[in-house]
Amino acid sequence: MRKTSFYQHDVHFTIILPLSLLALTVFLMYTAEFHLPTFFSSCRTSIPSDNNIIRSLTKPDLRILVGVLTTADGYKRRQLIRLAYSQQDGTYHDAEVDIRFVFCSLTKEEQSVIVALEIMQYNDIIILNCTENMNNGKTYTYFSSVPTLFSDHPYDYVMKCDDELMIPT
Repeated sequence: MRKTSFYQHDVHFTIILPLSLLALTVFLMYTAEFHLPTFFSSCRTSIPSDNNIIRSLTKPDLRILVGVLTTADGYKRRQLIRLAYSQQDGTYHDAEVDIRFVFCSLTKEEQSVIVALEIMQYNDIIILNCTENMNNGKTYTYFSSVPTLFSDHPYDYVMKCDDELMIPT
């Protein structure tokens, strides 16, 4: 029986450890490809059923857009709202209800990065061409922009609410 020296164990350790760390780093950097963010961010799992497949192939009787007016810095609140809506039933009886977060132009680099990641993950953000304000026409800008933003697939009803309001669906 051949005896292994300490040096041979050390070589295995110096090869395996860096490769393991590299694999872990790649895994953490590209978690979107592994679909882990969806697992951690949403508690509701949707299992395709015959009704859901048929409903997705047919045009809904009613399309509703809910614009949640918020600020670009309100990342934690948007995550909480997404989590709250993911807990609801989601059956709308031949209606399609889209919930989008609405805010004005991004002013900080941090906002641009976080919002870009949110758009890639959730695709539920509308960025208006205006300055962030409370009483100078943000609501008007939102309502006047909807027909041009969604001209190819228009909504039957459009509403807005602020991010402190929860609409039961």
